[in-house]
Amino acid sequence: MSSYCSDDTVGPWAEDKLSKLENYLNAYITILKNQSWCENIIYVDAFAAMGRAELRKYNKEKDDELPDLWNYEKQEEETAYINGSPLRALNLKKCFTHYLFIELDANRVKKLQQLKTEYPDKNIEIIQDDCNKAIFDYLSRFNWKKSRGVIFLDPFGMQIPWATIERIAHLSPTNQPLEIILNLPIQTTIERFLPNKFEYNEKNGRLIQSYNDFFGSDEWFNLIYTEKQTLFGTEIAKNLGADDTLALWYAQRLKQLFGDVSIPYKVKNTKNRGLYYLIWAGQNATAKKIANYVMQQGDKLHIRKQ
Repeated sequence: MSSYCSDDTVGPWAEDKLSKLENYLNAYITILKNQSWCENIIYVDAFAAMGRAELRKYNKEKDDELPDLWNYEKQEEETAYINGSPLRALNLKKCFTHYLFIELDANRVKKLQQLKTEYPDKNIEIIQDDCNKAIFDYLSRFNWKKSRGVIFLDPFGMQIPWATIERIAHLSPTNQPLEIILNLPIQTTIERFLPNKFEYNEKNGRLIQSYNDFFGSDEWFNLIYTEKQTLFGTEIAKNLGADDTLALWYAQRLKQLFGDVSIPYKVKNTKNRGLYYLIWAGQNATAKKIANYVMQQGDKLHIRKQ
């Protein structure tokens, strides 16, 4: 789970995301445990962080222009904790056969290592590495005709390029044995680092390339920006309310890769402002129905039928 600030605390909205992850994993493992052909059922947490997280308290004295992750502060009194994504998977009544937790930060890795002692009966592997490499090094061990898995991709920013998503979708030439649950951080990262008025220069050229790599396409630009005529000439400015449009477009691209995709669920902060979208993708109509049911409290965005 990557929704951590530098002090390793999370905001209360993390519970919304994690409860939906937990509910989906519970349904997923329950169904696959009854399939005699399935020898390996794998859970991969690509940004595992720590097993437990401290909740931040809202600080009313702060008034940040983007009240998402920064206007909450750690308080010494009445400290509360929630189970992060690794513990949500480990505490299910039915068990995955394999658990992979990937984390770059050395201190967090040390805390993750404690889970091996706490859960000695679980097959846990912890890797300190870039998940874009570690995922495939690990998954190459399995026979995907007899294995299935779900990957939780919960980056804080744009650490998962489209090329990684494509590799996951194309892991097996005959089927798509992996499902993903993805955090698409549109409001917290993607739009935040784009200027309100865009000018073509060397710096912004590098910015565009990084976004092209993330989305695997340059179509995102015209979803966020529009060329407008003003009294001072032509300017390229951000579109209002482009968040949902961008989330739907990204989900449609996932659908083209995987075959099925859930309705994007918008996770909001305590001021009811959007932070990011939670999206499931896979190749199973039943799993899609379950994912949509689990996330059905979200804003009703609609994927086009093809």
